[in-house]
Amino acid sequence: MTLRLLGHRLLRTGHVMKSLLLCTIALTAATAFSAQSEAAPAHFSLTSPTIRSGSMVPSENVGQRDECHGGNKSPALAWSHAPDGTASYAISMADLDAKVGVVWLWLMFNLPTSTASLPANAAADATLMPSGTGQSRNGFDAIGYSGPCPKKGAVPHHYLITVWALNAGHLTFKDGTPAETVAIFLRRHALGHASLTPYYSAR
Repeated sequence: MTLRLLGHRLLRTGHVMKSLLLCTIALTAATAFSAQSEAAPAHFSLTSPTIRSGSMVPSENVGQRDECHGGNKSPALAWSHAPDGTASYAISMADLDAKVGVVWLWLMFNLPTSTASLPANAAADATLMPSGTGQSRNGFDAIGYSGPCPKKGAVPHHYLITVWALNAGHLTFKDGTPAETVAIFLRRHALGHASLTPYYSAR
């Protein structure tokens, strides 16, 4: 075999090996990425059929006080992929833009782990709430839900709706316990939380 022919064969073999090596690297990377994607845990999430982050609160969830004439119904909510170790859930809604600071519009606690959703108006209808569920006294001195109602002409108010995954199975608070008091407990015992942030502006 001549040196020139041997050189051509070695060069061709080198190209083949390089191609195989590149294919192997690409396949390994793809397999690793696929395995990583499959292994990645899903995030704790909160959804609603009527409310979206960055969208305006629909009239059915707006309050019935001052100049507001909404439905004052608590929103339908659903959540999924709670953290391991979750023993109960709580739901809260707060006005982030009130002049006096954060104002609680709604806080429901002692939702069992068998619950993964709430229908609309659950705050006002005991038959729609899981047994043993409690509700706090909100910033408008009402037990349950008081919908958004900023004054006309005010800047849009943003509302933080949150589901809390707690490591405590049963909170000993009674119905009507101030939301501020229960909220402290939620922050201390939360394994995770998921939120929606809609807004409302009175025209």
